[in-house]
Amino acid sequence: MSPLLASVKQAAAMLSVSEWTIRQWIASGELPTVKLPSVKYEGEQGKRILIHVDDLRDFVSSRPKAVVQGWRQAMREKAV
Repeated sequence: MSPLLASVKQAAAMLSVSEWTIRQWIASGELPTVKLPSVKYEGEQGKRILIHVDDLRDFVSSRPKAVVQGWRQAMREKAV
């Protein structure tokens, strides 16, 4: 069973882009996220940013060919 949510790092690897690129797309509102509570240090709350895999697929289908090729290549390598 494939995971439904991906971290910023995982999403970057799937699309063959940097984590900063993913963060820029998130900040601009182009890529929707799921934010879950996360405890960084004792007593300190943070938010873990995750991306739904279906949102990644939708995002890729609306992007230029270069991003789509990176996605397809990553999916082929994962299947092997």
